[in-house]
Amino acid sequence: MSSLFTQNIHNICQKKLISRVSVSTELQSEILLPCLFEAALFGSNLTTRSSALWTHINTTVYYIVDILVNDQPRFWSYRRGRIKALSDRSGNFSIMISDVQRSDLGLYHCELFRESNFSGL
Repeated sequence: MSSLFTQNIHNICQKKLISRVSVSTELQSEILLPCLFEAALFGSNLTTRSSALWTHINTTVYYIVDILVNDQPRFWSYRRGRIKALSDRSGNFSIMISDVQRSDLGLYHCELFRESNFSGL
């Protein structure tokens, strides 16, 4: 019983890198950070509770926005209105950062969740 439980947890928590994109920009410009999931990836499992969680990894991890399929995005850090969520129901969960600052530099990560509730982060 214990090994079955461990295996189920592993399957639930397992992450798979879909793609990696490198983008560059100049300070005080605008940049699009793409996050596109093909419909075949989530099939009919994309629900109204599905979302994509964006994080910014610099010296620490910062939660930026949880983009929901059928609701308004939930921002933890919209950086004085400089970050916009550009989502649609076709699997696009991209963000746009305007007036790029040094503090914006670093690694960004977008992760799709089929059933999410990150309001407590």
